[in-house]
Amino acid sequence: MQINIKRGRLKTANRLFRQMTLPVVFGLLSLSAGQAWANSGEAGPFVKCTASVQGNGTFNGHPALVFGSQGNGVNLLNNNQPEDIQATIHYQCTNTDTYTAKVRLCFNIDGGRKSPDKYIPRTMVHSRNNAQTLQLSLLKPDDTNWGTDNTANSPSSFATNVFHIGLNSTVSGTIPIKARLISGQSNAIPTNLGSYIADFTGGSTSLSWKAERYARGPNPSDCGNILTNNRFPFVVQAHVAPVCEFISADDIDFGTHTAGSTNLKQSGNLTVRCTNGTPYTVGLIPSNGNQEGRGEMKSTNPTNTDKVPYRLKKGTNTNAHLWGNQPSGTGSWQKATGDGSSKTYTVAAEVQNTDYTPGEYKDKVTVDIRY
Repeated sequence: MQINIKRGRLKTANRLFRQMTLPVVFGLLSLSAGQAWANSGEAGPFVKCTASVQGNGTFNGHPALVFGSQGNGVNLLNNNQPEDIQATIHYQCTNTDTYTAKVRLCFNIDGGRKSPDKYIPRTMVHSRNNAQTLQLSLLKPDDTNWGTDNTANSPSSFATNVFHIGLNSTVSGTIPIKARLISGQSNAIPTNLGSYIADFTGGSTSLSWKAERYARGPNPSDCGNILTNNRFPFVVQAHVAPVCEFISADDIDFGTHTAGSTNLKQSGNLTVRCTNGTPYTVGLIPSNGNQEGRGEMKSTNPTNTDKVPYRLKKGTNTNAHLWGNQPSGTGSWQKATGDGSSKTYTVAAEVQNTDYTPGEYKDKVTVDIRY
């Protein structure tokens, strides 16, 4: 009886021992496969990669790629493309395996927090008016659009070449990232207050990588699955300047007339362009400095001191007002608000009498645009 009891207890103890070892084995397996930084490939559980962006500014504590500044925004009316902003992604990968690892690393960027599925182009939103947007491209080092491998309709991520990490070693590197404003956005409103923002924080960026042991198998051909907790957040910010541009002005030529002719009239066009929503004024100043639109044409013959008076008016209408360079009253300037397109105004000139020494007379009028 006593021997049988001992055998029974021994068998029971062995069964308990085997049952106790199973959770320990499973626990070890789950530790390797479940670490937050582990990724695919045989050496994936032993490789940890991190990345961060270094821009030319910051926004709400995040690194930022910034176009212009609050007091000196970019000119979207300029025919030249605004200069690209280039930043640097710094990455670091550590291998805790006892074997050399061969690694391919991918940098994934979606369309941004406001429009995660919109890539070509991406959208920047005015910080004070969500209805106002600006279009943006994010470019990889080869100048193609940057995307993510996590979305079917997205451009591809940026993938590094395969690199090696020795046992218990760390490898660091950098990758350029470029932000480019889309040309032809002259209808965008200026950012007198606030700015345009494209937010790539939160879940908009992610790292993925695949790691294989050096002596086994082929090089990683892709970067495996995207991990949701490996990020390199950043922001793109743009300050847009209120701008007005002088486009062109026609010369006004009265032609040839006999001395003593009266009530001569002629006109020409004046074209300007201002950013959307920008109030502006256009004033005209003859060379004699008169602010009421009353000028004098001088003879091209230096021995002739005669001067032919003329008046500038806002259009050819009979009741058109004098066009000068004053905020109100006689000879007030032209007032308007820009919409990003070219605006053409008719400038009329009148000569009441040509009873002067025969010859050629000229004057130069200055266009004064204020905004």
